[in-house]
Amino acid sequence: MKLALLVLVFAFSMQAHAADNDTIVVHKPNKVTVVAGDSVQKILIEGREGDEKYVYRNTVMLGDDAVRKTSFDKDTWDITPSVKIGKNKKDEGDEAGMHIAFGQVSPVSADDRLDFSRNSFEIWWIPLCYEHAFDKQKRHILEFGLGLDWRNYRIRQDVMFVKNADGMVDLAPYPSGVQRKFSRVKVFGLTADVLYRFWFSKKFGMALGPVLNFNTYSSIKTKYKEDGKKVSVIDKKVGHRPVTVDLLGMFDINGLNIYVKYSPNDVLKDNGIKFKALSFGVLLD
Repeated sequence: MKLALLVLVFAFSMQAHAADNDTIVVHKPNKVTVVAGDSVQKILIEGREGDEKYVYRNTVMLGDDAVRKTSFDKDTWDITPSVKIGKNKKDEGDEAGMHIAFGQVSPVSADDRLDFSRNSFEIWWIPLCYEHAFDKQKRHILEFGLGLDWRNYRIRQDVMFVKNADGMVDLAPYPSGVQRKFSRVKVFGLTADVLYRFWFSKKFGMALGPVLNFNTYSSIKTKYKEDGKKVSVIDKKVGHRPVTVDLLGMFDINGLNIYVKYSPNDVLKDNGIKFKALSFGVLLD
């Protein structure tokens, strides 16, 4: 059986070489499956040295009209692409890709008059991400990312955010007789993060590092119904801090990243309303 398998692989390699002059070398595969039929030959390679998620498939249709189909993929939670970069062996562990995170915002050290809603949320998109591995096993990784962040802070009591004559954010009761919907503060900004990732095993790791936020936009918005009509009140430039720093911690469990971000800075600068940013959720690679 072993001899037949070697002959089959050799025959396949010769045919592939004659067709396209391609050479595939896989060091230390975890599993190799070869299927031979009258009209088709298939090879499946799972795992390789330094990359447990590697999968290589090759199908050759035999006969006069020979056709070969080849594919590479990863059987993971990944929903965004990553690209290996680097021209030498030292850089072959480097990758570029993107992440997106969805989380809940639960501010801390808040004004006693504030009661934040569970509908407070964060969307964090990192379209540019670069990862550098310091070892062949990819256990020690330094990651740099540039992204965009949206955070909404909703309150649920019978008061709403307002911008007073001094340009400061304060709280005020809803107009009499209206049906309240929500009142929130939104902050949008650009982010730059530097993370250190460490893998304890193939399926469990953690990451720590700072996230620098360049907050470029803020607004308050209140919605309610008055006499059956929807009313939206929006004020912009509500005195947010232009630059803040978050402390990020993350656990990676089989490709699923659970993150927590905390900022020691008040979200609003020189305002009567005080609260600090805390968010947690899921980051998808």
